[in-house]
Amino acid sequence: IQFLSLWSVRLTPSQMFADPSVIRLNPETWLKDTDLPKDGLQRLLGRAGWSVVDQLASSGHEKSPLPFRDRPFLLFSDNTCAPVYPPFVAEKLTPDIFWWLKSLDEDQQVKWQDDWGYVAEAYVIQVLNRVATFANCKLVPRAETVEGEVDAVMSVNNHVAVVEITSSSLREAETTSADWELLRDGLTRGFVENPSGKKGPYKEAVLQLVRDVRVLLNGKLPAVPKPAKIERIYPVMIAADRRLRTPGVVNFLQKEFRQRLPAEHRPVTADLAVLGLEDIEELESIQTATKSLQLGSVRGFLEILRKWDKERGPAPSWWQFVEVMWGRQRPNATLQQAFMKWRQGIAGRFLSS
Repeated sequence: IQFLSLWSVRLTPSQMFADPSVIRLNPETWLKDTDLPKDGLQRLLGRAGWSVVDQLASSGHEKSPLPFRDRPFLLFSDNTCAPVYPPFVAEKLTPDIFWWLKSLDEDQQVKWQDDWGYVAEAYVIQVLNRVATFANCKLVPRAETVEGEVDAVMSVNNHVAVVEITSSSLREAETTSADWELLRDGLTRGFVENPSGKKGPYKEAVLQLVRDVRVLLNGKLPAVPKPAKIERIYPVMIAADRRLRTPGVVNFLQKEFRQRLPAEHRPVTADLAVLGLEDIEELESIQTATKSLQLGSVRGFLEILRKWDKERGPAPSWWQFVEVMWGRQRPNATLQQAFMKWRQGIAGRFLSS
């Protein structure tokens, strides 16, 4: 899948317009110079492709790529195929890969989203651990309390960030219908409170953070043993759904958080910060490029959150605030190293001539 994803984005528009056939691949010959099994590619394309003779669902509308989200390859009668929309191919590297791990007719006792949630949480905690270590901050992952688990607690000198990681996502209709009430209901269901939980209404990330603040200030969060000395609490939601980075979405979630936070807890609690996976990865780049973030009594991610709390001005979303404060960042060095390692591993799959 990684191989296909990189292959699908290799061309420039001018190359494709000069010779449209270059976007096609022939499964019979595409892997001939590698030791990758051809039958595996055929099974993948069978699951991830639409035949040109298939009738598409009308819900995608005539000019929408959405029908290809689940099957991002177009299969032609000469047995060649082409990626319809490369971002959809790349998407299969993230949550959708867990859908593919199970047969479509298999009983989904553990939903694929649950599998993805475990991986997303573990990955974010791994990145946060590097971020905390860089600035000499304390990180307690999966902090247990009498009311449930806090995904992560980061602290330095009486400034505390409570973090909840969510793999919940909006449904397609909620984001493409242009119906603001449908979008509002989707945001509430996925990120505030799900009324259809197996055991009744289920608290999602926003309400989990309200609980985290209350538990902390009531002295029931062992990761913060002296709550009376806390100067500032920063509630952080990290979402795998990239659509939460859309300007305006965070304003709704901030309003929900503030309304549900008890009045006595508001003076010490900052506004809700909503980050995506890309934003977490970018923290490492910001810290590396900004040496001052390693200094002072409040430092690292906590200092970035302090600036978000006090100095962000009209920036409506986290990534816009970061771009104004620190500009565009170089690619995350750890990700670059991982890519080079993968690249070297892939090189070994090619047969020597």
